[in-house]
Amino acid sequence: MRFDLFVQKTSNLFAERRLLRLIVFLIGGLQVFNCLLLFSVLDQKRTILIPVGNPNKVSISGSSADTTYLREMGRYVTGLGLSYNPGTVRQQYEELLSLFSPEHFTSAKEQLYEAADTVETAGASSVFFIADMTSHPEQKILDITGTRQMFVQDQKTDEKQLVYRLSYQIKDGRFSINDFSERKN
Repeated sequence: MRFDLFVQKTSNLFAERRLLRLIVFLIGGLQVFNCLLLFSVLDQKRTILIPVGNPNKVSISGSSADTTYLREMGRYVTGLGLSYNPGTVRQQYEELLSLFSPEHFTSAKEQLYEAADTVETAGASSVFFIADMTSHPEQKILDITGTRQMFVQDQKTDEKQLVYRLSYQIKDGRFSINDFSERKN
């Protein structure tokens, strides 16, 4: 056996192994770099919607939205939660529940179904007229001021000026509600 040929082959194998190891580390490093770039781009991605009946464009990014979108969602949530009658209250509350975040879903479900039972047994109806909406995007809060009129068996029983607070989050471009309740002064 020739010893110099053996040494040359083993040194070539070691060099090839080092080269392959370097290539694997480079590929791994590029994958990590690619993942970091993708995550940074996700928050910068913007979706522009043109809702039916609204002439304004609405834009949503990863964790924020413009005030037009927030006002539209405030109107939608207020319409579902505060304007109802005994025949539609349960359907409206089920639709409203689909907007709640998973962390707050169970508590909201209990509250809304309890309220729906009360409305159905009492035969109560409610109408809410929005007067003003104030957005606080840094706290992710929307304050909705308006007048709520309550009716029982077609008789007006109550009319109050109220302020409701809508606490929300936007995660990966999806709007979800954390809390929707009457604001205590």
